[in-house]
Amino acid sequence: MRPIILCGHSPLDRNTIHLLFSGPEGESRQLVEFTRSEGYCEREFALERISGPQTVTFVFLPGSEFDLKWFRFLPASASECP
Repeated sequence: MRPIILCGHSPLDRNTIHLLFSGPEGESRQLVEFTRSEGYCEREFALERISGPQTVTFVFLPGSEFDLKWFRFLPASASECP
């Protein structure tokens, strides 16, 4: 697993965010759910393993009320082999 941290804010109980990864071997989509927050906060989500160069697209569904401030991928776990 490779974690991602999203810093954002939402007045809604749940916002489903689609992360679309596009690379030489095709596309994959992963979902994360950002829950309600009073102000901007950081939340960490585990993602399935992805390798190689990728274009990352964030897809927000109609009715979403999510303000993304920044995101950061964290290094894969040291115990995880490539």
